[in-house]
Amino acid sequence: DNRPMKTISVHKKIAEPVMRVLTNVRTFYGETRIHALKLDDFSGCYNPRRMRGGSAWSMHAYACALDWNAADNQLKWGRDRARFAKPDYNRWWEFWEAEGGVSLGRTANYDWMHVQFARIR
Repeated sequence: DNRPMKTISVHKKIAEPVMRVLTNVRTFYGETRIHALKLDDFSGCYNPRRMRGGSAWSMHAYACALDWNAADNQLKWGRDRARFAKPDYNRWWEFWEAEGGVSLGRTANYDWMHVQFARIR
């Protein structure tokens, strides 16, 4: 909602990896580029709900998934439309992946806003 946030809440098991990712993002991109790329547009983490269209709990219900820039990376958009699918975001995703995060965009070409720290078998 275009309101500055001082903190975000995540599961305690991913707090340190998330902090390392965000520190690396700040160092690599810098404040101006972060804002231009909308990497500072946090769209949420903890949300006690079921997965859309399913009965299983969402990764957001466990606070182990984060969404970024939802408006420009809508759920069903593929790499042809999603902002975070562009080459400027490769390092962003590499930082998450280095800490164990999984991008549904990079693995399944949808939900490019989403990064999670759990896998479903």
